[in-house]
Amino acid sequence: MLPNSSKALAQALVNLPAASQISDKLECASAAVTQRIAFVERVMEAHPWASEQKGRLAASLTTIERRKQDQSLYLAIVGEFNAGKSTLINALMGVELLASDILPATTCAVTMLQHRDRFTLEAKRNDGVKFHPKACDDVDRLRAWLQRLTADEQISSRLESVKVGLPSAALADGLVIVDTPGTNVDNERHVSVTRWAVREVCDAVVVVIPADIPASQSLLDFVDSHLKEVLHRCLFVVTKLDGIREEEQGWLLRTVAGRISALGFKHPKVLPGYSLLALNAANGLSWNEAAPHLNERLCERYLSQFEETKNLIYALLRRQRSLIIVEKLNSLMTDLLDGLQFDLGEMEKSYLDRHRVLEEKQIVDLAVYTRDQKAKHKSLLRGSLRKVKRELELKITRAEKELLEKLRRCIFTASSTGDLTQALESEPDRLLRTAQKRARKQLAEALRRLSAEASAQAEGFEKEFQGLYTSLATLGGRLKVNEKRTKATISGLRFEAVEDLNRVSLELIAQDQSSDMKALGAGAGIGAIIGSLLPGVGTLIGGLIGSYIGTRFMTSLEDLKSQCWEQMRSSVKKSLSEARHQLRQSLSQNHKHLEENLERIIDLYSTRYSDLVLKMIDRDRQESKNLKRQREAAQRQLAELAQHRNDLDHLRMQLKQM
Repeated sequence: MLPNSSKALAQALVNLPAASQISDKLECASAAVTQRIAFVERVMEAHPWASEQKGRLAASLTTIERRKQDQSLYLAIVGEFNAGKSTLINALMGVELLASDILPATTCAVTMLQHRDRFTLEAKRNDGVKFHPKACDDVDRLRAWLQRLTADEQISSRLESVKVGLPSAALADGLVIVDTPGTNVDNERHVSVTRWAVREVCDAVVVVIPADIPASQSLLDFVDSHLKEVLHRCLFVVTKLDGIREEEQGWLLRTVAGRISALGFKHPKVLPGYSLLALNAANGLSWNEAAPHLNERLCERYLSQFEETKNLIYALLRRQRSLIIVEKLNSLMTDLLDGLQFDLGEMEKSYLDRHRVLEEKQIVDLAVYTRDQKAKHKSLLRGSLRKVKRELELKITRAEKELLEKLRRCIFTASSTGDLTQALESEPDRLLRTAQKRARKQLAEALRRLSAEASAQAEGFEKEFQGLYTSLATLGGRLKVNEKRTKATISGLRFEAVEDLNRVSLELIAQDQSSDMKALGAGAGIGAIIGSLLPGVGTLIGGLIGSYIGTRFMTSLEDLKSQCWEQMRSSVKKSLSEARHQLRQSLSQNHKHLEENLERIIDLYSTRYSDLVLKMIDRDRQESKNLKRQREAAQRQLAELAQHRNDLDHLRMQLKQM
């Protein structure tokens, strides 16, 4: 028959499951997690995730797998200054390593205590640099170094963490105890350090509550502000119970549980912690040396209850470790589920948008479009031809007047037959050749202008067409336009101008082989020499002068001038008339050639466009098929994900109820 105090104490532990029950369920949870991790890997491999999203999901999965492979159990010890944290940690390890709480800043940095074959110390600075102090080969030296690094705020504020290794049998099964700064010290950095350790590092949290101050308001405020999200990971250990009368201990544990329940945490696990008694016993002290105010029976009972507390902490740590992995895996599956649903919606939206744009932007009746483009640009080119012809006619008319006037002066300023003969032997040749050169230049300029206008029309069409081509080529992601390749393609279709228009040669004055010229007889010898220099008109004038001179002044000088002038003017006008006709023909022929080139350009572009549209339509059909397959695959994955997530939710609830 247990005394009333022991009954009350046993009642405080009634909601805690047996360690063996926890172990069996955790084995099943581990197998379930392994199966779901394999499924997640298949989903991540099968789905075409965006690179950033895939990287984020892969990082989460790597974290889960790494934590699953790490068999260590991370236990955070949280409490106020002078609550007995250090004594509890020493008792759990069975080694008196940490100094008792003599200062509010006993631990200012996260300190991880883990099993090693010998005493070791590793400090990691905030910049990632690690260093290992020497001479830490026994507990006393290690304690001194640890006190130096973690109790001084100026030093500890530069440290990210401190890892301590020690040969403790209590830590040999993978327990890692994480000591944190006191919660009731007015130091925001300490609060941040503790919060980070609890949320990011540890599987479970032991909140230390001293029996002489059972759940102070400051501690409850800290729990409510910083541990609310992880309350299900928290255990509450009441220390310094060996100084409280046995009959009051049960009531004290229930009181603490009630105050914690007021925060919204149903059925908090409040455990007794006879840490000082346990530490003294671990140091080899007898019961009367360890606790002279207690009898042997109570010492044995308290030590037995402390061992049960240790076992329950360890069992619940294993549960929390599995629960955290399940929660992280469940969160990852939720992200996968949301990502698949989002990607599926985006794929469908993207396809519908591209399909709509293709229907809106493509030229439905390409034949009509091509015909209209040809008519439009040919009409503009013809307008340019008319303008060029008018300007060239005006230039030829002015040139004709200037030429005739110069030839007239050449004839009528002669004072003798000899002067006339000498003048006609040189001046007409020079004037006609100058006129011929000028006419050729004007024609070449007219042709260049016409060619430039044709090029402008081609470029105008190209620019308009390139907009259509590019808008289609950039639809979606699989026919992205390659700028370099596109330019090369368009360059290959560009307008080819008429070959070297500067080489165009036009005989302005046709050779005149009329019977009247031939009838001049031998007197045409001089004219033939002149004619060899002056094509057409030059031959006519030379023959005419030669025949008159050969008759030895058959007529007067004035009559000779008049006859030469009349004959020359008639011949020049006739030749220039023929030249105009030839110029018109040349312009028309070149215009026809330019129109043909322009039509060829439009036809080539239209063919290229038609090919592109066919590819786009074929891609559209193929994407529709691919989308259907992806939708079906995604829906299967969504259904499986939903089922696995539901299973994990059920597993999570089972773990929480353990």
